[in-house]
Amino acid sequence: MKQLTDKQKKYIGAAVAVLLFVHLFGAKVVTFVKTTIAAHQTPAIAKPSPLRPMPPPPTLPTLPVATVNKQLMDYYSGIWTAHMLPNQKGNACDFRLEMRVNPEQPDKLMGYLTKTCFPAVGVQHRSAATLANDISPVSSIMIGTIDRDYIVFAIDQTDGTHPGDCPLTEFSTRVFGIGSLNAEWKDGTCESGSVLLTKKA
Repeated sequence: MKQLTDKQKKYIGAAVAVLLFVHLFGAKVVTFVKTTIAAHQTPAIAKPSPLRPMPPPPTLPTLPVATVNKQLMDYYSGIWTAHMLPNQKGNACDFRLEMRVNPEQPDKLMGYLTKTCFPAVGVQHRSAATLANDISPVSSIMIGTIDRDYIVFAIDQTDGTHPGDCPLTEFSTRVFGIGSLNAEWKDGTCESGSVLLTKKA
């Protein structure tokens, strides 16, 4: 057999080394190459999907007007009372407002207001006639128009006023919290004010 030359031996040794390297590290090399290529590739840009209009918001059920009015009428109907501290005349006053549905106009309320005052300050400086006038109740019959939490009353009739006193000319209420109404009134050019009414019945 012909002996191999040194050059041939080098080629054979190199080939063996390459085969051994591929056998031992071939899989790792392939994985490394794939990872490197993937890292340098430009990511594919997804095609924009066509815009879809937003669905309309769900429609909330609305109560019939008759149902809403019935609920308001039930809430307002009843007796509302309040106590007011001494006014400019020195009288403390009690208010009593009764409301119920107007039988002739079911969408309106009848209001029956009674204002009863009694001397609280400066009693010793008043005459008997003046004291008698001050403690006489004043009553008003009113017709109220409802606007949600607000009622504006038209004054139909007022009884019990005395010479020199001003009859009730304006009266309105507005819901204040739960079970309360803020009432505002005006007695012509004489007096005006507000008071918190609480429902009793």
